[in-house]
Amino acid sequence: MWNRRIGQDHNKICASYLDAQEYNSLLETLYLLSNPSNANRLHEGISQHRKDLVREIDVTAYLD
Repeated sequence: MWNRRIGQDHNKICASYLDAQEYNSLLETLYLLSNPSNANRLHEGISQHRKDLVREIDVTAYLD
């Protein structure tokens, strides 16, 4: 990841450079969280993962 911050003055707007992959990841995250229902499902999944309430399954049968 290439990320560079421009400017240090707190009274002015700062800019950052992001590589394309990081930028696209940020856009995807914003898109996924823009829908309240989807955001709730994602937050619930993260909460379940942190509480170790998940289990691994074999998804081979679901692939093309």
